[in-house]
Amino acid sequence: MNAACAMSIAQRLRVAGAALALACVFASPAARAFDPRSIDRIRSDGFESATPTPMPLVSRNRPAFASAGNAAAVNDGEYYGGATWDVVPGDATPAWVAIQVGAGPTRAMLNWVAYPGSNLPTHYRIETSANSSNGADGTWTTAVTVVDNGVEARAHPFAFAGQQWVRFVVTRAHDVGQAISIDEIDVQDASTGNADSWMFVGDSITAAAFHRGLFEGNFPERVHTVSPAFFPLMIGAGVGGTSTVDGVARIDEWLAIHPHFQNWVISYGTNDSANEDPQFAPAFGERLRFIVATLQAAGKTVFVPRIPYKTGGEAYLAPYNAQVDAVVGELGLGAAPDLYAWFLAHPDQLYDGVHPNDAGSRSMNQLWADAVRPLYP
Repeated sequence: MNAACAMSIAQRLRVAGAALALACVFASPAARAFDPRSIDRIRSDGFESATPTPMPLVSRNRPAFASAGNAAAVNDGEYYGGATWDVVPGDATPAWVAIQVGAGPTRAMLNWVAYPGSNLPTHYRIETSANSSNGADGTWTTAVTVVDNGVEARAHPFAFAGQQWVRFVVTRAHDVGQAISIDEIDVQDASTGNADSWMFVGDSITAAAFHRGLFEGNFPERVHTVSPAFFPLMIGAGVGGTSTVDGVARIDEWLAIHPHFQNWVISYGTNDSANEDPQFAPAFGERLRFIVATLQAAGKTVFVPRIPYKTGGEAYLAPYNAQVDAVVGELGLGAAPDLYAWFLAHPDQLYDGVHPNDAGSRSMNQLWADAVRPLYP
């Protein structure tokens, strides 16, 4: 891994600019068109719940084996900066990594994350076994099959009663003949549901704050520290340069790709207001309202924070945040942080007057953990 990959988020933003797609969970490097075949096929029904129940992380540092590459890298707890599982998959020679989760969960949910910008697994499956000893032997059952994947992070629930092993098998990569680079695989006990799952959607500010490995104390860890029974499953899905225009255009696709996530944070507005003209605020509000209403119609719980303060923003951001307040009130959304007030009071946590530095990113994770604290006993 080169030195650029080990940079802090603030350093990477300085180098690449604010439009860098820091977490391309929704946009593949080749900008492939959505294909409905990419929706995962689950043998058992999905399971949503309105009330979060614990989803313990059961894979961290458990025995791991692979067809090739560094198997231990996938469950070492280090995101975007530690070791990765690098392997060349093929139709005739599938690449696999297996984790001995152990007995207990009746359902599980696997979340894999590719290293940002790396070659993607496009065709893969998730298998389970009750009697393997090393990932290669034993009887295996396919629980999930995905074709034509085009995103860098994804999660899938599946039946796990009587099983002890999970195997992630890749048969095709986007760039054929080249290695994929999987950064982490988490397996969580979803026996009581998958309601403690979170998508953080937004622009480069969201991308900067919710890359889990770039600093200690990310959102799941902060929740876990206060409520040890819980460890939220989270994907940071910020993409630099995006706005509610992108959200309106792609919300149906996102729901198809990530159908099993219950809690959705929608954090747009900085790019919507980039022209610094309040007359466009009502249109921003309508787009935000459409995104939220679409998610609610799909049974999702939605949270929308106020647009963060940026240098000079006090002159024009108020009408945009008034639209946020209106949408939150009209659609009955849950409590969310006032990012405008926080960064207005802490401008030193913005490295360029717009994007959070590492301290600002930590603060955003803490603000979110504090805001949703009532959800966790």
